Amino acid sequence: MQALVKNISDRDTFNFFTDEGLLPNYAFPEAGVMLNSLIHRKKEKVQEGGSAYETWNYEYERPAASAIQELAPANNFYAEGRKVRIDQVDMTVSEIETWRFCNNCSHKELVGKEKERNNCISIWI
Repeated sequence: MQALVKNISDRDTFNFFTDEGLLPNYAFPEAGVMLNSLIHRKKEKVQEGGSAYETWNYEYERPAASAIQELAPANNFYAEGRKVRIDQVDMTVSEIETWRFCNNCSHKELVGKEKERNNCISIWI
């Protein structure tokens, strides 16, 4: 819990407001996608009552545009001379959202939060 509080406290105020949609994202960099890599290696000798595995935890951040490919399940991610195979995606970090995109313009909206139809008369996907 303390790590979470520290993480929030360390965030830049403008980036926080932009990430939460309270300010437009014109000049602020978008928050990236975090990879939490937990590495387990079986120990050759296990002490009585000790763990059978050595564990390391690494965190890496990637821009959303590249993370959607690099951090997808079954892909390999390379950082600091390590090759990590992505085998899980934590879906508990945020709720799954369903979006509707217009075929002919840049309009998009969250399903369930629709407003009156905009001026675009395109077919929705």
